[in-house]
Amino acid sequence: ENILANLEMFEILNWISSHDELYEEIKKNVTEETLNYRSCKHCSFQKGKKEVPCYLNYKFSVTAWLLIDDKKISPSECIFSENYLLAKHITCITKEWIEQNRGPFSSRDFTELLSDLGVKSKIAELDSEYFYSLLLSLQEDDATYKISQLIYQSVVRSKKEKYECFDSEAKYEFGKRGKVWTKNKKGYQPVSEV
Repeated sequence: ENILANLEMFEILNWISSHDELYEEIKKNVTEETLNYRSCKHCSFQKGKKEVPCYLNYKFSVTAWLLIDDKKISPSECIFSENYLLAKHITCITKEWIEQNRGPFSSRDFTELLSDLGVKSKIAELDSEYFYSLLLSLQEDDATYKISQLIYQSVVRSKKEKYECFDSEAKYEFGKRGKVWTKNKKGYQPVSEV
């Protein structure tokens, strides 16, 4: 974590590209771990495989090291998007940014690496904390409903119920004081009334 925090983004990209073992390891989302455990029923040890999060992937994913608009940000806080309206509310990685910042990687390989490290391709894939923080910001900053509509459509198209499963401080706060845009009342209404 300290190494990532103290290096410049291009130094990190050069480090990843020049170290094959590191490159392969951070591209893993999970690793298989062989487990030995005692079975109560048979009083014996059995072997099994379990997927566990890859530690290096996690650290590269949640540590702020990508330099976007002169600010370091973690890959897990970003989405791939060319939408300028959305970029006012969440960090978007554009094709132009990828081309300018890919370092020793091809554009395709850099995009794939960023995806493996947690950059999302859809709003609905954001983790609960970022997603609900985004919704909280909209009720104050999106009087025209354009961004809200974009986000709601994205979530409906994804057909995911992810946000019902994962709790976060932002989700709790959104439940307490959040508002959503409603067509029938033409404006933002408290979540509890919708």
